[in-house]
Amino acid sequence: MLFPKGGWELDKSKKEAALRETIKEAGVRGTIGGKLDKWSFKSKTHDTFYEGYMSPLLVQEQLELWPE
Repeated sequence: MLFPKGGWELDKSKKEAALRETIKEAGVRGTIGGKLDKWSFKSKTHDTFYEGYMSPLLVQEQLELWPE
């Protein structure tokens, strides 16, 4: 199981950010389902907490190469 994590810009949705991160960090494309859960985590670089959201992903394509 893999939980890619990344931020989202205000002009993008959480869903768009999640799809971007699954390609970038896991090398897969697919369809996102509903929200499973959320959690709080402390930033490694800033003295602040953020919320993370988990959603299931139905993988439809596994890439041979990806950014990370």
